Amino acid sequence: MMNLKYGAIVFSVDQGGNLGFRCGNVVVTGCRPELIIDDARVVSDVRICRTEDGIRLEGLAFQGNWMLDIRAAETPSGHKGIALQMEVRLASCARAFSFAPFAGGNVRLEHYLGSGRAGGHAESIVFPALKRRFISYYAAMLSRGGDHLYCAAPLSGAALPEFHGESGELLTGFSLRFSFLHETLTNVDSGNILILGGDDPFTLMEEYAGISCTRRPDFSTPPACGWNSWDYYRWTITEEEVLANADFIAHDPVLARRIRRIVIDDGWQYCYGEWEANPLFPHGMEYLARELTKMGFEPGLWFAPILAEPQSRIAQKETQMLGMSEGGQPCLAFECMRRNAFILDPTRQEVCNWISALFDRYAAMGYRYFKLDFMQRVLNIRKFHNPTIPRADLQRRIIEAAAHGIAGRAQLLGCNYLFASGNGAVDQVRIGADIHARWDHICQNAVSIAANWHLNRILWWNDPDFALARTVCNHRDPELNRLRAHVVYVEPDDPLTPDKDRALVTMEPAQAEVLLSLVLVSGGVCNLSDKLPALEESELAMLYRILQAEPGGAGRPLDLFSAEIPSLWHQKTQHGNRLLFINWGDESATRFLEPGQFGICSRKAHDFWSDEYFSPVPKMLTIAPRSCRLLEFPYI
Repeated sequence: MMNLKYGAIVFSVDQGGNLGFRCGNVVVTGCRPELIIDDARVVSDVRICRTEDGIRLEGLAFQGNWMLDIRAAETPSGHKGIALQMEVRLASCARAFSFAPFAGGNVRLEHYLGSGRAGGHAESIVFPALKRRFISYYAAMLSRGGDHLYCAAPLSGAALPEFHGESGELLTGFSLRFSFLHETLTNVDSGNILILGGDDPFTLMEEYAGISCTRRPDFSTPPACGWNSWDYYRWTITEEEVLANADFIAHDPVLARRIRRIVIDDGWQYCYGEWEANPLFPHGMEYLARELTKMGFEPGLWFAPILAEPQSRIAQKETQMLGMSEGGQPCLAFECMRRNAFILDPTRQEVCNWISALFDRYAAMGYRYFKLDFMQRVLNIRKFHNPTIPRADLQRRIIEAAAHGIAGRAQLLGCNYLFASGNGAVDQVRIGADIHARWDHICQNAVSIAANWHLNRILWWNDPDFALARTVCNHRDPELNRLRAHVVYVEPDDPLTPDKDRALVTMEPAQAEVLLSLVLVSGGVCNLSDKLPALEESELAMLYRILQAEPGGAGRPLDLFSAEIPSLWHQKTQHGNRLLFINWGDESATRFLEPGQFGICSRKAHDFWSDEYFSPVPKMLTIAPRSCRLLEFPYI
């Protein structure tokens, strides 16, 4: 048995090449390095030796060899841990292969936290749990008994790092895997994988975010608040409605001071791939940019730059620009809400040139903000023109082409953005899935906002998705729930399926306060997306509150490593602190309030939503079902 200890991490290798690592109460056992070629596990002759700074395992087989180095490592701030780096050399190119620095681990946990591949779909699992297999990406936090073990792979590696596992009484099959498909690569490596540990998981996450930076953005000025057309209008948006909302903002004494950006989302274009105004925008997009600029706003526009619907000219006439199927033909690799599209092939230079020209043209019209959507769908393609370009680089090529086109004239928001592309060109990134004015959506998005809190103001500005205020109590808007977006999923032979005809607005006012509180304490971007002239006064008042609130840093979800959905958040501002208590349940809850345990010394508190002041601070809080209490504590 060979052991390597550094900091809180102990790594072990036995004579058979089995791996184990631990941090206090978190003990991972039964792992092995693994190489799989065309779905077959390679049986390797494993050799183990000491090196000057650690342990090396080598796997030898006629299909290919691998080498795993295990060594002591320190982060730039001095946090000690273990680094793994696995290199693979194949004897010949393979259709598909994957390798794992460790695979098949078992560990008894209280909580598992993993990131989604792009915004949304984070994994937050309380153990013991229902038995199911899952995949998370980039980094994984394993927690038990006050100890935390953090496995973090590089964001800008040769492949997307995938953490696989199966929940149950304990976590089984815990693996870190890198996969390749139709890539003519024979020599690849994992980059430095960090295994860190300790009793302060928040610092570990911040360390990882800092290490992942490829540039250091300036976060001294908070991002502009905006209005976006999508959540209320979806594909029904018109030039008239955009200008009506802009005019309402311009003449509202609060909104006019706070909302600086108007973004026209999906629905303005003829179709995906044909980026010209449709008849609902009769004067064209240059006219609209000019009008919004005259009103004092920064115009923004939505694109899905890699998509081309079948009726687009690029799909009809330039099929060489399209990504291919397993058999090498252009294929409809994208589907969303029953809209199908081809995906452009970013390994072709003509595609990158086309994207650059597209964004150059719209930046020249005066658009100063672009929302780039469906970015991760580029991985749906099976074959690309140039197989020597790693799949992990595909999105990066698209983003860099757009950035080249705008040439510093506009900001970029990555939506459905693969975090693996890093922060080299994007200014903001959507960290959650699509939000709607529904309680179930709020619950789902809260996990992703929490899981990605540490990226805010380190890699980019986090976008938690829309700040919505319209509720089922709105009686001013006769079209509040007229859109029935999900009926597209009803098939001719389906029985009555209420879920496929569900309303987009079901939240109560107290639930809207939860959503808006999460947007505020996230410390990121704030974008409205209601039909503002149709809001009730009480709904507008909720928006006024968060728009006029003092901005703060990235709020920490304090029970992130013990709860399925975090219910306690702490945010620091220039003039004090905020504590957000959320009751996700259907019964009233009582929470003990001890600000001192969060380093808050103030004897006074202000209830953000009720406007009630407390002095002294109460010892207990009662929180109604599906609601929250957001308390502000000024510095003494």
